[in-house]
Order: sequence, then C-alpha cells, then structure tokens
Amino acid sequence: MAYLETLLTYSVPSEAEVDRAFLESEGIPVCLLNANTSRNELGAPFFVRLQVNQEDFPRAYQLIREHNPSRFGSSAKVAELDRQLKRALLRVASVALAVGLAVGLIIYLRHR
Repeated sequence: MAYLETLLTYSVPSEAEVDRAFLESEGIPVCLLNANTSRNELGAPFFVRLQVNQEDFPRAYQLIREHNPSRFGSSAKVAELDRQLKRALLRVASVALAVGLAVGLIIYLRHR
C-alpha cells in the first residue's frame, strides 16, 4: 500500500498545476489535495497540497529543487517572514490592550 506525502503546499493553485504537470511529464503520479476547492475569485480558501507516493518523494523533491528551487524558499526568507508576523502581532496586541484599558477605565468612571 502506497502512502502519499505532501511535497509542497501552495496558496496559488496555478503554481501547483505547473508543478503537477512537470512531475507527471517525468513519470511521477501526483495528487493535488484541495485543488477544486481552491478555485475562487477572492483567493484560495484552502491551500493546495501537491502529494506524491512515498517512494517517489525523493525523486520528485530533487526534480522540483533542481528546476525551480524558489518553490522551497530560503531560511533567510522564512526568518524574515517570522519577524514580520511577530511584529504585526505585537502591534495588534498593543492596540487591543490600550483599547481594553480605555474601555475599562470609561466603564469604571461611569459606574463610580
């Protein structure tokens, strides 16, 4: 029994379709999970997962890595995205705290 492994996850369905076609042209069967549910004018509500059989995973990884290494990103890019996300969350938390304190103070002063 063959199990599927997720090779890549996409937010843009057309990118998944390109990689699917490429891998299939190399003789590797591919399954695109959520491919049909991601067709939406407002953006993909679900990420599309490109999945291959476990035994095909190393070859599929190598092929995509050689022909389109940008699909896997870089550790520097991941670290930068992580920093940006943490900064944004800190800003949201700061504003929420300030608003909460202001509302609490107003309620306290009104019912005093």
